[in-house]
Amino acid sequence: VGPPDRSSSGTLGALDQPVGLGDGTELEALATDAVVDRANSGGPLINADGEVLGVNTAIATPGDEGRSNRVGFAIPVDVARSAALGIVEESG
Repeated sequence: VGPPDRSSSGTLGALDQPVGLGDGTELEALATDAVVDRANSGGPLINADGEVLGVNTAIATPGDEGRSNRVGFAIPVDVARSAALGIVEESG
């Protein structure tokens, strides 16, 4: 038995949202109000036509204001594809 199918719906809020990374650099990410959590982080962010827009990666929860203020971030699919191809080339 595999893991259950999990999906959530939301609105894409920004295409080039700057997100600070732990090393001090920034990534231009997709921002969404769709829930991103341990169950779907690393999974695809898709549109209504089933096209992959990005890879769900992180959330921001400002303060302790509650779940309704969470913003999810996804790495744009072109950035993820380029990184994956680079890893394959380096390992091959």
